[in-house]
Amino acid sequence: MLLLEELPGFLTVLINVHMRFDSVYVQKEPVTFTSLNPLGECPGSLNGAMRAPTKCLVVVQEWWGMNEQIKQQALDIATLGKFATMVPDLYRGKWLTTLLTRSI
Repeated sequence: MLLLEELPGFLTVLINVHMRFDSVYVQKEPVTFTSLNPLGECPGSLNGAMRAPTKCLVVVQEWWGMNEQIKQQALDIATLGKFATMVPDLYRGKWLTTLLTRSI
């Protein structure tokens, strides 16, 4: 298991990402972000160059949560340069269908 905080340039002050991968470049790799949030660990997705990334971008989903479309957007962004994109599932897998429900 590789700890991403061992790689330069990641936001390791705020998060600690644990993941396992077999290649230099990952696509929509499921990861778990550990945090100090009382809700605990946060699932997510990781894309991009892992061996020598020079930058990282956190891609935040729309109000309805993390879905295939936002994971694909993050992958598309990662292919534009030699960097990684992280997509935290801020709603931790819960889906609601209306904006009103999300805003309460």
